[in-house]
Amino acid sequence: DRMSSAHLLTQLDLRDYQADALAYADGRNHATVCLPTGTGKTLVGCAWACSVLAAPGIDRILIVEPSRFLVEQTTEYYRQHTTIPTEKLYGTTSQGDRRKQWEQGTAVVTTPQTAHNDIAEHDFDAVVVDECHHTTGQHAFAELMRTATFDRSLGLSATIPPRSESTVEELVGPIH
Repeated sequence: DRMSSAHLLTQLDLRDYQADALAYADGRNHATVCLPTGTGKTLVGCAWACSVLAAPGIDRILIVEPSRFLVEQTTEYYRQHTTIPTEKLYGTTSQGDRRKQWEQGTAVVTTPQTAHNDIAEHDFDAVVVDECHHTTGQHAFAELMRTATFDRSLGLSATIPPRSESTVEELVGPIH
């Protein structure tokens, strides 16, 4: 098992449908997983993060959440359920402090606005885009994904409207 020497999920096991979603995402560089609300998309994201961090050349992972509340919640979830050193970063933090914070943590959880505004300050190999149905038009999610380059990407969403599917697939990855 290639994950044994790397980052691990702690105290949690994937259900079959989560393992299927993970296998889909693991099988390609860019993927989007659509699962109903309350079915453990964050857990799939954690498992994927552990998996991609075991891959050669993938050293750091950016996790974008649409709100400060979700940044808090997701940071706690990663800290509780994985061995990945996880930091959170807010746009309200002064730019000098943010510059230092971008360097910390193997995973950094932030909002797409902050990640996009500070694009010159950070370099991540992989990204988890939560609520990726927002990755359209002029939304910060879309701006970030158009501007930054990631070797691996995983989008998570409960519902992707049909009109957004092609943009999400183009900017994040094929939908499962």
